[in-house]
Amino acid sequence: MRLLAAEAVNLEAALAGASVVVQEWDWSRFAVLDVFQAAPRNGGQVELLQDTQSKELLVAKVMPLCWTCGDHEKFVEMYPEETEMPWRDVCVTQYLDQRLGEPHVCKFFGIFRRSSKGQDAGGGGPCDAPQDSSGEHAEEGEHCLVLSYCRGGDLFTWLERSRSIDVVASREQLARPLIHETLRAASSVHRLGVSHGDLSLENILLFSEKAQLPPDIRLVDFACACGPRACGPRGKSPYQAPEMHCSDGYCTVAADVFALGVVVFALVVGNYPWKSTKPNTCQFFRYFKEFGLQAFLVRRRVKTQLSGLQPLSVVLSHEVIDLLQGLLCVDPLMRMQIPTALEHEWFQQVTVMPRNPSQSHIDESEFLFSIVRTPLQAN
Repeated sequence: MRLLAAEAVNLEAALAGASVVVQEWDWSRFAVLDVFQAAPRNGGQVELLQDTQSKELLVAKVMPLCWTCGDHEKFVEMYPEETEMPWRDVCVTQYLDQRLGEPHVCKFFGIFRRSSKGQDAGGGGPCDAPQDSSGEHAEEGEHCLVLSYCRGGDLFTWLERSRSIDVVASREQLARPLIHETLRAASSVHRLGVSHGDLSLENILLFSEKAQLPPDIRLVDFACACGPRACGPRGKSPYQAPEMHCSDGYCTVAADVFALGVVVFALVVGNYPWKSTKPNTCQFFRYFKEFGLQAFLVRRRVKTQLSGLQPLSVVLSHEVIDLLQGLLCVDPLMRMQIPTALEHEWFQQVTVMPRNPSQSHIDESEFLFSIVRTPLQAN
């Protein structure tokens, strides 16, 4: 049964009572079809699988044992300052899916341990050829978090494929349903007492490649997930709320909202607003923080085929600028909350899709999903 907002439990207490059973990998059950991407930071990769019994397509988030350290306690001992914790990802995903039935996360099929002997471990990175204190090679192998497969890919892929759209106004219309459902997904998880901590284009997936409105959004990678309060930066640099860089603790829900503001900006503009929010690091964010969004949009320009360089203050609609103003508010106490954002006037507009002059009609949902239909290519 889903928990109501008033019944949302303490995340740490809930996870403390959760049990994760690591199963042995069964090569006869899981056939590895492809490798989607490598994870250089930890030497892992994401694989496309097929369950040979059910014929269902799945994905495996593959992490070397030298990164996972066998269990959460050993990981914390090895990496005491790390905010991205693989076992937190496993536990929170299982908790949200199996115990709470949260529809905006991928279905959890289990965490498995497999030997990399005789298999292509891929990736490389800091865990490549680990050694113990005696100089011998440490235990090799990997943990595989197996989840349902999202055929539509992530929103970063959507963004890359949408760069051919020249008119920002058209991009707004295409991105609107994606943004609305992403906000709904984050709000749903927040109501269950979980803040994601690493919301980004890469961690927001389209479950289906089929044309459907509203789109079916799934949130993934809960390795930085936490309860209502936290200290210190977590997540990717462009998405980090400015209060993360202060010494005091911060509200993680408000920090997630700021990250969603960066997601909205990237989808409607086609690029990130800044590279980092860390003090004295990025001149774009420094200008935004000092002079505000309106001045930032006047200075920030986008190239169009018809009009050349144009300031974003001209090409973006007043409604989406107002939404960004609320989501990207530097003061977390004044920052817009997701329920308010979902009722924003930008979402009340009728989406009229741009038409190709050579076509008499373009179906809205077909045009939206034509961007994500091309299968992901393996690296």
